Amino acid sequence: MFKHSKLILRIFGRFILTLVALGLVSVTGLTLWALVLTSELPDIAAIQDLKLKVPLRIYSSDGLLIAEYGEERRVPVRIEDAPPLLIKAVLAAEDDRYYEHTGIDLQGIARAFLANIQAGSTVQGASTITMQVARNYFLSRERTYKRKATEALLALNIERHLTKDEILELYINKIFLGQRAYGFGAAAKAYYGKPLDELDLAQYAMLAALPKAPSSVNPLRNPEAARQRRDYVLGRMKNLDYIAAEEYRLALEQPLTAANRVAKVELVAPYVAEFVRQQIIDQYGESAYEDGYQIYTTVDSDSQIAARNSLRKGLVAYDRRHGYRGAVRSWDLDQLATEELKQAAISKVPRIANHVPMLVLDVQDEYATALTEDGETIDLHWEGMQWARPFVSPNRRGPEPKKPADVVTPGDIVYAVHNEDSWSLSQVPLVEGALVAIDVNDGAIRALQGGMDYFSNDGKFNRATQASRQLGSNIKPFIYSAAIDYGFTTADMVSAAPVVVEDDSSGIVWRPRNYSGRFFGELPLRQALSKSVNLVSVRLVREIGINETIDYLTRFGFDESAFPKGLSLALGSSQTTPLKVVSGYATFANGGYLIEPYIIDYIKDRFGKVIYQGRRTQVCPSCLEEPLLTNGSDNGQSDFTHSNIAPRVISSGNAYIMNNLLREVVQSGTARRAQALGRTDLAGKTGTTNNFEDAWFSGFNGSLAATVWVGFDAPDHLGQNESGARAALPIWIEFMETALEGVPEHDLLAPDNVITTIVNRNTGEPAAEGPDTIQEVFLFGTREVAQPSLPAVEVTADQNDSVQPPNEDIF
Repeated sequence: MFKHSKLILRIFGRFILTLVALGLVSVTGLTLWALVLTSELPDIAAIQDLKLKVPLRIYSSDGLLIAEYGEERRVPVRIEDAPPLLIKAVLAAEDDRYYEHTGIDLQGIARAFLANIQAGSTVQGASTITMQVARNYFLSRERTYKRKATEALLALNIERHLTKDEILELYINKIFLGQRAYGFGAAAKAYYGKPLDELDLAQYAMLAALPKAPSSVNPLRNPEAARQRRDYVLGRMKNLDYIAAEEYRLALEQPLTAANRVAKVELVAPYVAEFVRQQIIDQYGESAYEDGYQIYTTVDSDSQIAARNSLRKGLVAYDRRHGYRGAVRSWDLDQLATEELKQAAISKVPRIANHVPMLVLDVQDEYATALTEDGETIDLHWEGMQWARPFVSPNRRGPEPKKPADVVTPGDIVYAVHNEDSWSLSQVPLVEGALVAIDVNDGAIRALQGGMDYFSNDGKFNRATQASRQLGSNIKPFIYSAAIDYGFTTADMVSAAPVVVEDDSSGIVWRPRNYSGRFFGELPLRQALSKSVNLVSVRLVREIGINETIDYLTRFGFDESAFPKGLSLALGSSQTTPLKVVSGYATFANGGYLIEPYIIDYIKDRFGKVIYQGRRTQVCPSCLEEPLLTNGSDNGQSDFTHSNIAPRVISSGNAYIMNNLLREVVQSGTARRAQALGRTDLAGKTGTTNNFEDAWFSGFNGSLAATVWVGFDAPDHLGQNESGARAALPIWIEFMETALEGVPEHDLLAPDNVITTIVNRNTGEPAAEGPDTIQEVFLFGTREVAQPSLPAVEVTADQNDSVQPPNEDIF
């Protein structure tokens, strides 16, 4: 009885307090207090201008969620779009006289007072929806008389300035409903994984039950309490004639169907997410985290998954070629006597990509037993450990292991990966890499993977966009393009004999060599590029001129400052990013146009209106006189004008010849492995730098260009023969197999300014058709141009050549 007496007093006190706020208890001091509180009320105009905090979301081109940034999950709902059953459920649960009172409901207060007395506990509240809006938007949740009085006065003020529908819209979008969900739109997604308009009556009642106590009646944490509260709401809806008796009965029989359906990342692409996030924050500032922008990228989900998987697979393959570095850490199992200690030791080693840390418990003749952090015991069979020859150096491994004990010891913490139905010993590669692929006709980035794993210690460094690395022979196609512009033809013979370059100022002598260490006589340019002959590239740059060559290379989007002022630029001693490289190669694929890579396709605001269209540089051969126009901005599309038509930077004939030459690299040169894809429209170039520190492959067809780079973050020796063809090309092949699936082959159509002539494959001279002849392509009129004379003599560098170039062959 005493307990109930205190409850009565507390409830009565709240009742009196509300009356005081309304001015119904007229005492001079209290009246003055109310006047003071009124003067302190927030400006009601602020609530009209207030924006709901809606997170920033990033999607793939096919609508998969890549990332969400923001503390509050919210899906804004307009009042006219709110399902009528939801509105009825909310009114039944919280405020059935909402459309009748003026912000404070005296009848509701009295009813709640009596209901709580009868129940002996607080089963009904007296706060109206308007009062809850006042509290949620402007006030704290502190339990003081001043806050309650302020809430009541503010509710009256809100009712004078906003319509009932406007207030209700604020409520259904602001109220906290658990699971970080603010508003009923977000709650529908969080608990049921559906849009709000696809729920049923029982689900609407469950959501309407949550505002009272989103923790204690949460269906995920306390199903029984949640069911009772849901059924209470359904009962109120029946008593108020919002639903029929049969609807009520059927809804009561429904099980709780809520589950943890918080929107999860659907496409794991953190390098893409961070690249986009930085651009959005640069453009819109920190407020972008709560302004509800929906960013749709150009990234294709299938291509992105292929990029991630192929890069990881290629880096693991490289790592295994060079041997096993041993356990991550070793323990004395006696020190890990309990299961908790074992799992604590494992937890100190991070999971990276699909590499799972585990503790070796026992080693037998054919397998080792290991424990995961989750407490699962698994077997590492010998077949999955045989690769683990000890790492000695980048060029040497130890002897082959004969049994599991040669590889692991009880107490070792090692990594393992799960393949189909078994586990294999693994290790996280120290080598890194990047892959980026773009549409050659407008620069849309279709896939971007900036490393092995974004979530590792140094993974956030995006090597596709931030790592400037030496290009090696990836630079050669651009030099050959310059040579064609200079007047060379692909049939011209150029000496591949030794060259000695001496710098008078430093006394440094450079003797560039070919990859194989062999020297050749004269070679046609076609063969020289196909075989990646270094000395031919050096002679071409020397003939064209260093400054002239650099000036030409900037046409492809490269920065002039990236190039050394010496002949070493012929072998790729310049540095740039994979993203710059792939956009340069796209020029050969699209007929000679420089496109600018972009990743943001369009942006929607919180209401789904397109507010930004990605500004692409579109290849348009027919737009020389007239701008390319699409439909206007009414449907969210940007107009194309002259300013975003891709500029032509090399002639169509030059691009055609380079495309033809780079197809030869795939057909008979250093990229022959790419023939495994069974396509005839592939072209590209391998690249390897001094001392095998960087490995590249850049290639394309008529729709997609992709560049792969492999190397250590701190440049280091990859190992003998770890060329672009071995380390990078297999990654490119595996990626392209998926990215080009279903894409028809692209015919290479000759422009009007090229001619074809049958020439001898080895001499470049015109010849009758035979086994040693090929159809060679020439710019119109160049077949008659005298071949430049390139004697095989030693040369002395001038001051512009005073750099120390690489002294190893570049492939």
